[in-house]
Amino acid sequence: MFVRSLKALVPKTLSLQSTESRFVWQAVLVMAGGVMALTLACITPFAAMAVLASRTLPWRNAILVLLGAVIANQAAGFGLLHYPETLSTFLWGPVFFIATLAAFWASRIARTSFALVAAFAANQMVLAAYTFVTERSLGTFSPPIVAQVAFANLLGFALLGLTYLGIVVMERATEARTARSTR
Repeated sequence: MFVRSLKALVPKTLSLQSTESRFVWQAVLVMAGGVMALTLACITPFAAMAVLASRTLPWRNAILVLLGAVIANQAAGFGLLHYPETLSTFLWGPVFFIATLAAFWASRIARTSFALVAAFAANQMVLAAYTFVTERSLGTFSPPIVAQVAFANLLGFALLGLTYLGIVVMERATEARTARSTR
């Protein structure tokens, strides 16, 4: 069984200690909002990002980072992918943020082993509800499409999780070099 959070996995060894490392991690999550929109066929793994943010950041920072990720996603979409500039397209930005917040809170209350599943379900329920209200259809929530979005979230979780671990390793290496040089 997984532990309650990444920080508790190995006490103090997986949490970021320095302000600089925490800033880098937060910047990675924000940038991932835009970059992953470009690389994962316009599917940004907001549920995965919400789980990682909820497990590695204080909740206020996590919410601001997730807001930044949604803004980066929309900037990439409208600026680089040329989303249509219609009211319904603009409204998806706030809906993505609400769905990401639902994923964030679901992952915080779920047992760690089910955090990604709970976050994904909460995220998809909000998106499905908005889609049903606006389009009177759930055609875009067919099993193959939901499976593709789930896969993107698993991939995003793995890539971002490895990135987080890389930041931890770099921080520990820097701390070790600094400790050796001060002896």
